[in-house]
Amino acid sequence: MPTIYKNNAQTCLQSKFVLACSADCPADNQARQLALFLYGTLATISQTVPEFKKLIKPSKIRIWDYIPIGICLCFSIYFLITNQVEFETRRPIVYYSFGIYFFTLFFNYGHLRNINLWNIWFGFSIIQIVIYYKHGLDNTDWPAIRGLRNFWLYLILFQVLRWLSFKLQKQEFVTLSRTQKDLHDDREFKLWDFILFIPAIASIFILQVI
Repeated sequence: MPTIYKNNAQTCLQSKFVLACSADCPADNQARQLALFLYGTLATISQTVPEFKKLIKPSKIRIWDYIPIGICLCFSIYFLITNQVEFETRRPIVYYSFGIYFFTLFFNYGHLRNINLWNIWFGFSIIQIVIYYKHGLDNTDWPAIRGLRNFWLYLILFQVLRWLSFKLQKQEFVTLSRTQKDLHDDREFKLWDFILFIPAIASIFILQVI
């Protein structure tokens, strides 16, 4: 099977699995609607083959690419084995919920261009759903850790923003920085980079509460 269709099939299977994981929770309706929208958008993107080939182009995973995965996995294991978080002790898991988003946007976005790494992080996002169901399902009065449940949506949004960047300016999606220059592509920021960065940063806060 050609790589482009193989990776597309993997993404579809992953989407069905994650949607099934959240099917029993009434609070997940908004997230599910957003998920269906994002996957519909991704299906449309897959029809634009030239841009989609660039999005899902696999490359070899380097040893140091596993370092951030290992660090986040250690945090995940901690929250999986620890007792259910109470309101008074919520700060660590709330910081963790926000932290994986900011880490993804500002430090990990270059790695996620590799579809092989993206698939690993997508699998990692499924673990976050399990953590949410353990710690957040009974704490509806503080929904700030819903970001754990919705992290996989952010990974899909990342690919959508990449496609838009390719479509609008023939350039990769980048994260803004004070240097006014992207470290991965060694290019100065353009107008579309600033525009596309808005939904990238805004969705971090939106996905924590929906």
